[in-house]
Amino acid sequence: MKFGETMDEMCHSPWQKYYIHYNSLKQIIKRIGWITSEGDDAANFKSRSDSLTDAEEALWLSLEKQLQKTCAFVDGQVQALQDQLDNTTREIDKVKALQSSLREMGLLQDDTVVDVVDGFFGPRTQAAFQAYTKEHPNGLPLPDADAASIDMMADLCTGLDLLRYFCMLDYIALCKLVKKHAKWSRSEAIKERVRIILPQQSFFNGQQIMELVYKAEALITGDVSLGRARFAEGGAWMESRLVQSKLFAMLARSEKDVGFPPLPWTQNARDRRSSRVIAELDAQEERRKLKSEIAEELLDSALATPKKAVQAGGAAGRRASQEAWDKWNGSEEADGQTPRVFKIALTGGPCAGKTSSLSTIADHFRGIGWRVYISREAATVLLGGGINFATLGSEQVYETQKSIVQVMLTLEDAYTSICKAGEKDDKCLVICDRGVMDASVYCDQTTWKRILSDLKMDHSDVCDARYDAVLHLVTAADGAEDHYNLDSNEEGVRQETPEQARELDRKTSAAWSSHPSLIFIDNSTDFNGKLSKTLAAVCNAVGVIAPSVRVQRRKFLVSRANLARAPFPVSTSDCEYTYLRSFDGMQHRLRRRTMEGNFLYTHIRRSLGANGEYCDLKRNINRRQYLELLAHQDPDRMLIRLVRQSFVFKNRAYCLNTVLGVTPKAMHIRMSPRAFEDVKLLSVYSDHDDVELPDPSLVAVEKEVTGLLEYSLFSLSHYQQDGHRATH
Repeated sequence: MKFGETMDEMCHSPWQKYYIHYNSLKQIIKRIGWITSEGDDAANFKSRSDSLTDAEEALWLSLEKQLQKTCAFVDGQVQALQDQLDNTTREIDKVKALQSSLREMGLLQDDTVVDVVDGFFGPRTQAAFQAYTKEHPNGLPLPDADAASIDMMADLCTGLDLLRYFCMLDYIALCKLVKKHAKWSRSEAIKERVRIILPQQSFFNGQQIMELVYKAEALITGDVSLGRARFAEGGAWMESRLVQSKLFAMLARSEKDVGFPPLPWTQNARDRRSSRVIAELDAQEERRKLKSEIAEELLDSALATPKKAVQAGGAAGRRASQEAWDKWNGSEEADGQTPRVFKIALTGGPCAGKTSSLSTIADHFRGIGWRVYISREAATVLLGGGINFATLGSEQVYETQKSIVQVMLTLEDAYTSICKAGEKDDKCLVICDRGVMDASVYCDQTTWKRILSDLKMDHSDVCDARYDAVLHLVTAADGAEDHYNLDSNEEGVRQETPEQARELDRKTSAAWSSHPSLIFIDNSTDFNGKLSKTLAAVCNAVGVIAPSVRVQRRKFLVSRANLARAPFPVSTSDCEYTYLRSFDGMQHRLRRRTMEGNFLYTHIRRSLGANGEYCDLKRNINRRQYLELLAHQDPDRMLIRLVRQSFVFKNRAYCLNTVLGVTPKAMHIRMSPRAFEDVKLLSVYSDHDDVELPDPSLVAVEKEVTGLLEYSLFSLSHYQQDGHRATH
């Protein structure tokens, strides 16, 4: 039997959620084992070491939280038992006073010790008390006492035993986890870190527990008295003795396997019978290994066999997992008290319809109960004050562009802070008239890098991670030339010709090309249609039903690609997807995106809308939240890795995702669940059926696979019991 199942059987059910969550931590260790087994050249994926670092830190972070939870529970139980001991002591003192009075009257004799236990309201004490009451109905009142003392003592001893077993089982689980990590990661880093912090763990040092045990024994007069108190429990006492024997055997084995010191407060309780049991278990283990070395290797492989729901921790384990998930997922923000704030940037060339779109979006969302704030264009405010670039020196141009960025950041952060100061259930939307990356279009790259450096920011901070979505509204000078004008430019700070407008539009789209949620709104419809498409895109980004226009994600299977010769800029990033266990009927996954050494972590929640279409709700999270959520990964789904190449073509944002396979030479002895070739998929968002694809010499499309489940990342992440990728 696997230890996870054994732990579920032996744990005290009412305390289930306070034990170390063994199965969740084991899933992270399996993730480490799978990454380690790939080898340095696995699938030519350059950020394997980053994945391993994340997994190791996720394990340590989760382990620390589990130990804190367990120790806090132990401390609370120790205090409760101390209070119970004090109450029991007072009751026993009352019984002793009663017994002393009955002895003085000659009604209670000490000739048979087993019948008269000092301080316990046993049968002889009860008989003497009834005799006095019958003979002296109106006599002097005896000291106040009742028959609860023996039950209270039994309850106290039972509570002490349960707490001791709780600590022993948690220590065994910790030793097992350390052993598995050392085996699968080929490193003893976690083992040494655990060894250092062990003495500070209250379940390990057990000083308070032993003090309680000594005080409890001091209340009991001899082993016979202890036996009488235990006998009141009947079968439960015998069962607890068997549990103790098995736990001691498992404990000694686990300590021996990892070289950890024994639990200090269990030394005196380890008897010869426990040693014989340990020796027998060791002999059985050696025989089992000799009989089935190959089976053992497969059994211990990181991901060779999918775990069913029952094997993933049993019903009690699933409840504990769900409680931990609910605690994190119950709030949209990390502290659980602030509302979810969506930040959308509207960008594009001159005369693209941003001003009208801002009003349309704000009116719609305010009408459905959202709090909406509009961060106005910072450049218009500053340049409208009299700045003329033609008269500025190079340093003045730098200071002007830097000030524009600072004003944008200040306005956006101010509205975000106002939103977060509201009620937890508020739905908030901040719409930005242009985003920070727009400023990079109006200066050279050297100046832009200097601005970011002075502000202590990088490209990922101001582009990839800052906005939930970026909507690029194509200038009317590209596709709607008859409607191109600058009438909405009230301050007169923009005076671009149509040719200049198209060039600015192109530069702006290139500046934002790396954003993971870049959506183009072109001029293929009339102006009202463009406004409707813009509103629909915002609705999709925040997870609400769009009023009319349907924007669909088209997907194509690619046989070969060579974007190195592309005439347009291409942004390349590495992505890693981890699917999580779901307790709310939605699909949850994590994405870690790496670009130029910067990391972006995103939690994606997919739900089925009222119109029957799937809706992805994305929100950026910090690294600590990402590591915490890794503890909830789905054991039946694998890590998905892909190389993403993003580019803009014909006013549309395309993504070429190369889902990486695992080469046979990286498998070692273990059978990899993903022994398949790389899969290339091209995706683009479109609101109509006609999609113009890049030249076949750049991207050779084999067929459209929109809506085919076998080409979804969710399906590609699934593996069958035979160790291969699932097919549909």
